Amino acid sequence: MTPRCRCILAALAVVAVAACAGDDGGDAGSASPSTTGTTPSTALEGGADADGEVVAGGTGLEPPDEYYPQLGNAGYDVARYELDLRVDPVANRIDGTATITATNTTAAALGSFHLDLDGLDVEAVTVDGAEAATGRADGELEVTPATAVNEDAEFVVEVAYGGVPEPIDSDALGLVGWRQTDDEDATFVASEPEGASTWFPVNDHPLDKAAFTFRVTVDEGLGVAANGVLDERLPNPDGSTTWVWEMADPMASYLATVVVDDLVIDERPGPRGVILRDVYPRDLAERARPTFARHGEMIELFVDRFGPYPFDAYGVVVVDDSLGFALETQTLSIFGTDLGLAGPGGFGEEIVVHELAHQWFGNSVSVASWRDMWLNEGFATYAQWLWSEQIGTATADERAAQSADRLRATGAGDLPPGDPGPDHLFAGSVYERGALTLHAVRRAIGDEAFFAVLRRWAEENRHANGTTEELIALTVEVSGAVEVEAIFEEYLYADTLPDGF
Repeated sequence: MTPRCRCILAALAVVAVAACAGDDGGDAGSASPSTTGTTPSTALEGGADADGEVVAGGTGLEPPDEYYPQLGNAGYDVARYELDLRVDPVANRIDGTATITATNTTAAALGSFHLDLDGLDVEAVTVDGAEAATGRADGELEVTPATAVNEDAEFVVEVAYGGVPEPIDSDALGLVGWRQTDDEDATFVASEPEGASTWFPVNDHPLDKAAFTFRVTVDEGLGVAANGVLDERLPNPDGSTTWVWEMADPMASYLATVVVDDLVIDERPGPRGVILRDVYPRDLAERARPTFARHGEMIELFVDRFGPYPFDAYGVVVVDDSLGFALETQTLSIFGTDLGLAGPGGFGEEIVVHELAHQWFGNSVSVASWRDMWLNEGFATYAQWLWSEQIGTATADERAAQSADRLRATGAGDLPPGDPGPDHLFAGSVYERGALTLHAVRRAIGDEAFFAVLRRWAEENRHANGTTEELIALTVEVSGAVEVEAIFEEYLYADTLPDGF
């Protein structure tokens, strides 16, 4: 990622302005969805052939994601990824095996299927222990099992692979995926929205969330951080160590991360039984710790507003690079030195709040379609305003007025956040006009109903996916105020920012 991507977070601080460089909002479609609650169609089902016997799982979802039609694959649902990797951060090379446990979701036997995999060399593929035929094209690995997978059957795919990962230059965010630090002695992963396939074979769409096991082997003197909880560190005869991290709860593939460097892990008890653990490059630990000292207080506030924290642990990992962004990788948000060494208070604290809030909204409750990105970024931005209210620096009304003034001054507010277009997925409007949508609803239905909606949204979609239509329907149900449909419509889909603030 480059500063033109998630540098939009700068616009979320009290005095910051502007969206990412080169992203002034632009023109995007603004057709609004129905305001009746719907459940997204099952995008992981393949279709039967004319005889209803053997089918091929297609590349892309069914129907495809309208913003990223190349992401995800039909015909199966993944339950778990087990990634056994040997990582050399200086050579920037990975070698290992991905073991994928999945279920055939078609109405017939599954004769072939696709995995997203960009670059890297595939050495062998097996399905249920038998060698499978493979093909490669356009960032896809096609797998044809020796025997078709029966309808509704679970199957296990093992892919032996390796090479030097190359990040993808995303139109929305710049470089995403597996990356080497500028000093070429450490590696990290930041994949949103389409970078997971740069480092493991994957069904790369938030609709197919899965548990993860990371077994990462590195040379002496190096450490490994990954999502979830550190299960064990296993010494090997050659002096290397295998670090095993377990992410037991379902996770969207773009949120998976592995960081390799000379690391220090700080672990301490947190509020409500949450394990707090932060990971720093050894020579930066003392300078980084103050930036994240208030995580406990923030979790307490959000548990009150949003409901129980949805995972076992939380913390951050600081990467020894000035990244120009922070990313809410599940249970272990990534910060660069530009934000990770910002110290307590001010802009740095705003971003710490933002990434923590994503654990509820974005990670536990994930989007069903990338078009609904405001459900992630608008909610996390609104969490910053709730933190401002909590610590007494500004009310949510004041933050909303400031935000509306910025959006009008720059013209960025004229992009409808409910359908920004793939090139503007992280534009300022998605963050701030998304937050303004929530505040307008709060003012219309009152605090009691509003926070009841947030808690039920987090609870009913825990470790699952949600849509804008479902949120609107829930809001009407809880508040009894049908008129909020018009508020959502105006703030999310109108061509100009409404005059409410």
